[in-house]
Amino acid sequence: MRVYFKNFLTSVSYLLLVRSYSIGLVLFLLTFINISSGVLGLVAYFSAIFLARYIGISRQNLLDGFYIYNSVLVGMGMGFLFEVSVLSVLFTLVASFFTVLLSFGLNALFVSHFRLPILNVPFTLVIIAIYLASSRYGNLLVAKNIPHNLLNINELPLWISGFLKATGILIFLPYDIVGLVILIAMLIFSRINFFLMAAGYYSGTLFLMLLKGSAYYAFTDVYSFNFILIALALGGLFLIPSVKSYIIALFGVLTSVFVLDAVNVFWSSYGIPVFTIPFILVTLPVLYVMVMSNSHLVTATFTETPETNLEHYLNYSSRFNLLLPQPHLPFSGEWKVYQGFDDEWTHKGNWAYGMDFVIENRTDGKTFRNDGFNLDDYYCFNKPVLSPVSGHVVDVCDEYKDNPVGTVDRQNNWGNHVIIESQWKYYVELSHFAEKSIVVKPGDRVSFGQIIGRCGNSGYSPQPHIHMQVQFLPQIGAPTVPFRFNNAVSECVYIGGSRTPKRNEFVKPVTFSRGFERKLQFLIDDVMQFDYRKDSITLKTVTYKVKMAPDSTLYIDDEEEGGRLYFSSIDGIFSFYRFDGNVRSTLRLFLLALPRIPITEEPITWADTLSSLFIIEGGSAYTFPKSFNHRLFAATGSYSLDEEKIVKGTISMQRLFGIRKIYTRLILSEYKGFESVLVSMNGHCYELNQKRSDA
Repeated sequence: MRVYFKNFLTSVSYLLLVRSYSIGLVLFLLTFINISSGVLGLVAYFSAIFLARYIGISRQNLLDGFYIYNSVLVGMGMGFLFEVSVLSVLFTLVASFFTVLLSFGLNALFVSHFRLPILNVPFTLVIIAIYLASSRYGNLLVAKNIPHNLLNINELPLWISGFLKATGILIFLPYDIVGLVILIAMLIFSRINFFLMAAGYYSGTLFLMLLKGSAYYAFTDVYSFNFILIALALGGLFLIPSVKSYIIALFGVLTSVFVLDAVNVFWSSYGIPVFTIPFILVTLPVLYVMVMSNSHLVTATFTETPETNLEHYLNYSSRFNLLLPQPHLPFSGEWKVYQGFDDEWTHKGNWAYGMDFVIENRTDGKTFRNDGFNLDDYYCFNKPVLSPVSGHVVDVCDEYKDNPVGTVDRQNNWGNHVIIESQWKYYVELSHFAEKSIVVKPGDRVSFGQIIGRCGNSGYSPQPHIHMQVQFLPQIGAPTVPFRFNNAVSECVYIGGSRTPKRNEFVKPVTFSRGFERKLQFLIDDVMQFDYRKDSITLKTVTYKVKMAPDSTLYIDDEEEGGRLYFSSIDGIFSFYRFDGNVRSTLRLFLLALPRIPITEEPITWADTLSSLFIIEGGSAYTFPKSFNHRLFAATGSYSLDEEKIVKGTISMQRLFGIRKIYTRLILSEYKGFESVLVSMNGHCYELNQKRSDA
């Protein structure tokens, strides 16, 4: 029952397009100003849950998404229209059940065909049907009006009172005090949402005032709450908060002004209120265009607030750079970049994003032994070429002869080549293989690191080398796109995913260590205990447990403090890639000291970026200004692994005045996990030391 009630509060919070127990509780308590709305909202929720489970809808589906939210909204709407009675309860029960069916059906349609959310379309359809049908039902008791003088503030200017009433009507209570309470709660919960509510309402209402020529009619329009919903949806929920999302939300609001009046003129002739039709008609087309254009601003993972959505987006885009393909290097050992992106010879125009690699003797700076007249003189000739991705082979050419040194085949530029479609749906082309050396054929499945052929000198190639490029089409010679290497090391510095190596730079893959991987191999139900110290004073013993989320991701759980630290070990990198819950959890020390690490025994250095949420107390307050400039308050960490398996880090965070420094040290356990973690920040020293068992 506790789970269902928490889900009910979450469903109520969706009325403001947020996901929060606390906001849901505030809204739920406010609905009891009109007791009918509160009671029938509860009736709608639990009847929808019971009946949906009865017909076979899974519990997990009911506890996720917007399915039940629309039923709750219908119940509260029924309470706005009717008094609580046996008949209204029965009517609500039936209407909420029908809303659940519509929600599941429309969700399947919207997601599969348009990749769109259903918003409150089911609520709008059902409440319009109820409104039309109820005119014929004489036995339903019409809800009594609440005295305005109890909940309105007479001294307020019209432009403030209008905003408060528009906010209150989102929960069917168009009163000043209700709107004020909601806005205060939202200001505490999310500065971005508060800003969007105000900006959405006033931009829409001022535009409406200009069109109508009357401030009174503009600020007393009962449907102006649509401006608030559109701003919340486009500015901070379904799009990542940014200057671009704010501008899109602004134009969405302005568009809804004339859409609202157009719908109202048509709808009022049938005696039907507009409800949220303008919100739906504007929001869904905008989202459809953004989704179909594959905009990186479309929210991929929904968290509690726009602030955490933004931090989650910045975490992934800056740390893992998911916007660019990241294949592996196509060789083992150390090679030199012979020609890089947009270089001076052949990497131009549509083919600017290519990489050429050779092997060079660092002593004499030559790529060959002897005089270099023969192909066999070149260090890279006949060396294995490895698949840089996992996927399947789509094209192979293996028939051209290797050119004598200093000559090129101008008719067959790419020479012997292999094109592989990666599991991430981009294509990698590797060219200039040695004649008859390719060991894969079209249709073969390959894994990254698998030998697919040998380096040669076919095609437009004056000396043996490996050419590699990434493209979005499977044809030979297709236009190239930028990419970065997943596992590249240059001069003991890990550059995987962070930058592309340049001409004359020596690079090699990370030397993967199975033994090192086992140190960081945490299994479900593993338990870890640490003594937590602050400024050399032991405060408590903390216990963490490894658990699995419903989507099969693994995380370390701090049940006492309410923190979850998600981790993965993929492609030779161990990462703490996401943190949920209370940022005061001691788990954040691990995130600061070891956001990620290459799984290698070699001494190595690397860089990473971190969220200000985990560095500053009350860091969420810094996220609002970051929404206008994603580079504000950026924190960059420099880390190094030494031969003693100690990871040392320095984090530099840009602030309005100066730079804040944080120093970290993490010692890996001899067998598994972490021996100790130390973080020095904000004038304090925080430590976690592994607790030894008496045995």
